[in-house]
Amino acid sequence: MFLVTVLLGTSICMSAQEVSKEKTFSDGTRVTSTTDVRFAKAGGWLSASRRLGMSHITFAEDGSSTYAIIMPLNSNHRLNIPIGTCMTLFLENNETIVMPNVKVIERGDNHAEFDRTFTVRPEYAINTEQLEVLNEMEVIKIRIETDTEFIDIQKEDYPREWMFNRMVQRCHDVLVWKQAEKEY
Repeated sequence: MFLVTVLLGTSICMSAQEVSKEKTFSDGTRVTSTTDVRFAKAGGWLSASRRLGMSHITFAEDGSSTYAIIMPLNSNHRLNIPIGTCMTLFLENNETIVMPNVKVIERGDNHAEFDRTFTVRPEYAINTEQLEVLNEMEVIKIRIETDTEFIDIQKEDYPREWMFNRMVQRCHDVLVWKQAEKEY
């Protein structure tokens, strides 16, 4: 039975990246989002891990669009992340990429989890040039700004697995494929 459980768990983890939701808001803004993928793992089975996803947002007001990295965050207290607060990616060559949050996260957006933590899903706009830089330089630290604090996620804290750049590219590829499919 244990072996069957392990095999099922492995096959689920190795499943293909896909689009998880497509939503149109009342103002006409459209959002297409991918499933979340794990990009960091600290150690054994029950150790800390980090996930990310990506969305493509087309704004109704002017028809402009952007990609956004979705960074699910867990905290022991409620987080507020206003529009315009930033996620900063620190690259291996000491450069940074700064991306603004495009989704309002307020107290009501914090989902209570079974272990008395709260989860939020801010989305950080990323442009084509920044995506190209991520193809060339590895991210070694992520800093997320909230209304009262900074949350740091460092590569060195996740010795078993750190694939931030690769997972961002994987999510981006899925969204590009989905957009091309819609154009046909």
